[in-house]
Parts: sequence; C-alpha cells; structure tokens
Amino acid sequence: MEAMLQPLLSAKETRRLLGISKATLWRLTKTGALRPVRIGRRTLFRPEDVVRFIEDRLRET
Repeated sequence: MEAMLQPLLSAKETRRLLGISKATLWRLTKTGALRPVRIGRRTLFRPEDVVRFIEDRLRET
C-alpha cells in the first residue's frame, strides 16, 4: 500500500492554524518544537508535525 502524501503547509498557513505570530513560529522552529521542511527558499511544515505539536501541548496541561 502506498503512503498518502499530504500537502505541506506554508509558514503562513501554519501560523493561522495555530493562531500564533511569525515571531512565535520562528521561536518554535529554533527550539525544535516544530521542524520545518526547507525546499529552496520556502519553509514548509508537515501537517502531522503540527498535529503532534498540538497533541503534545494538550498532554502538558
């Protein structure tokens, strides 16, 4: 069975989904909380990484 690929999210889409600022997103990538995928000059995020980030935060509370 082939793995289904999901489209990568742009930084803007990721910020909108998480409701965070640009500075917060870059801080999260710098600390390793979210791992970006660099393709050329674009910084993208895997949807499953964003979901995992949210789930991790829910477990912390």
